[in-house]
Formats: sequence, structure tokens, C-alpha cells
Amino acid sequence: MKADRCIEKEPQMTLTFQTQTVDATWGCAYQQVVDTPGLQNVKLCFVEVTNLATFAAVITRGVLDKSWMTSLDPIDYMSYDMTVTETANKLVGIFQATSATGTLGADFGELMVTMSSAYALEKIFSHLRLPIAELWKPKLSGNEGFDFHTTCPADLVNFGEAKYSSNTNPYTLAISQAEDFIDHEKHFRDGVHLKSLVSPNCVKNLTGKQFGMVAAFSIQGKNPDLIFANAAKSAAALAAKNKVNSIYLVGVK
Repeated sequence: MKADRCIEKEPQMTLTFQTQTVDATWGCAYQQVVDTPGLQNVKLCFVEVTNLATFAAVITRGVLDKSWMTSLDPIDYMSYDMTVTETANKLVGIFQATSATGTLGADFGELMVTMSSAYALEKIFSHLRLPIAELWKPKLSGNEGFDFHTTCPADLVNFGEAKYSSNTNPYTLAISQAEDFIDHEKHFRDGVHLKSLVSPNCVKNLTGKQFGMVAAFSIQGKNPDLIFANAAKSAAALAAKNKVNSIYLVGVK
């Protein structure tokens, strides 16, 4: 485990990367990032994919696992069955190519950010991961809406947008895209699907316009501290607009 480290980038904000937890079964390591003073309704975490082949194998099993569908009513099951099967097979092809070559392409990169972010939120903040949106939305890629969803102990649905880049740190794009989706009520458009996937309390809160947001982004470079500090400022500015109950910011390396 890495020791805690504390980095101050400017007088009004100190970021503390808490002790890292390594999960060899997922090929990931994750840690919460705490800011001082606390940002209003913004929570931060950092995840590293430490073993690309292991991670690809785990998420391959994840997209092929259709056990989440067993609780659906018969009509919902029939509606999702073929979409899930077709999409899962296409995703598995992407995962297998990554495992075979050891290289990180754009398609896998965005899926890596999506799925490792949901995993980190589960481990750090006790969220429940939902099947990624590509599995149950009819379009295989270029979904016109959020990439992934979680629910949290407060019974809120959290709508996640993931951005990957091989040479930049696209936190601004992830945050602005998520805000744009909310402005166009694309989170509510997911409601027709989510009502079958989340608890009645989550549905009730979403109906009352109570929900959270996740902005997940890839991190390039050796030191994520300054990147997180800048991303936190952008997230805090969005939180101040009171469009969402909470914002989770996840950096993935």
C-alpha cells in the first residue's frame, strides 16, 4: 500500500490522496481523494488500472453475466435480451483484442474509464453498479445520453459520463457533457429503463428530481494531483448551480 500523501496546490485547497487499496482480482487500485476545506457536494476518487489483461478479463465476464435480468418482468426481459446479447458480444471482441495485444485503443479506453469508475464508487462510497448503458440501450455506440449509472446509500441514481483521451485529461469535457445532458433532461429519458433496474425509493427520488452525477475521465501523466485540483474547481462550479444533489469526480489512470 502507498502511504497517504498531501499536496497543496493553492492556499484555499489541499488534496489528500488517502491510502491506496489494491485489488489484484480486478487489476485495479483505488483511493479516495479528500479536499480541505470540503467542497460542497463534490466527492473525489482515483483509480488505476494496474493490470490491463486482468481488468479486460474481469469486465468481459461482467458484460456476459445476464443474472441482473432474472428479476425483470417477462416483457422487460424479452425487450432487453437480444440487445444485451448483441452488445455484449461486440464488447467482448473489443476486450479480447486489448488482452491479446496489450494496447489501449479508444473504444476500450472509454469502457475502461466507465467500468473502473463504477467499480471505484462501489468500493469507496458503497454504490451499487448498474449494467453499463451500452448493454440496455438500443445503440451499440455513440449513445445519446449517459454512459453508466450507479445508486448510492441515499437512494439516489447517479448518472455517469465517461471520457477517455490518449493524450489529454478530458475532465472539462466529461463535466460539461454531463451538464449538457442534464440540461436536455437526458437523465429523465433513461427513466423508462431505470424503473426496472433500481429500487422503488430511487425511482421516487428521481421522480422528485433528486439525483447525482458522475464525471469520469482518463488521466495522462505521472502526477494526477494538479489535474484533480483543476477538475475539482470545475466540479465545484457546477455543484454551486444546484442542478444535482451531488457530484462524483473519478480520475482513471
